[in-house]
Amino acid sequence: MEKVIQKYNSFEDADKAEVHFWKNLEPRRKLEILEEIRLRYMEITGEGKQGFQRVYRIVKQK
Repeated sequence: MEKVIQKYNSFEDADKAEVHFWKNLEPRRKLEILEEIRLRYMEITGEGKQGFQRVYRIVKQK
């Protein structure tokens, strides 16, 4: 991820710039960023290590 630092004169200007940034991003790049955030969250919380629980049911036939 490319790191960029910008200074703004007000919070309003910063908010406008952020909205402009996200609107101009390609949908594929937005998904890549979302996936990176998801993976980092799973690393921090340890949720990704558990995997899926196995579910099974024994059915008796008559």
